[in-house]
Amino acid sequence: MVSAVFHSPLEAAAEAAAATRNAASPAKPLAADIKLAAAPKPPRQAFVGREWLMRLLPPILGLSLLIGVWALLTLKSTGFPTPGMTFDAAVKLFADPFYSKGPND
Repeated sequence: MVSAVFHSPLEAAAEAAAATRNAASPAKPLAADIKLAAAPKPPRQAFVGREWLMRLLPPILGLSLLIGVWALLTLKSTGFPTPGMTFDAAVKLFADPFYSKGPND
């Protein structure tokens, strides 16, 4: 039971094969018989535009839905900024982020 938990199936198969070979020819060393083959790498797939679309479409639709709901909720609101007002304030802030209005700013 312990060997099933702590040993991989590849090691067990290699050890069993080596044991049967060693029983037939005991002169061979054990290390020469055990050769684990590395798993072959899968071939690279060609660029597919549909995969990119399926990865980008959900976040774009989610962000559009968020901005749309925000715009609808602020149509008749006077105190809450609209997405347009927020965008204008962000453009002004990010255009000159280190502007100083004086020594105390």
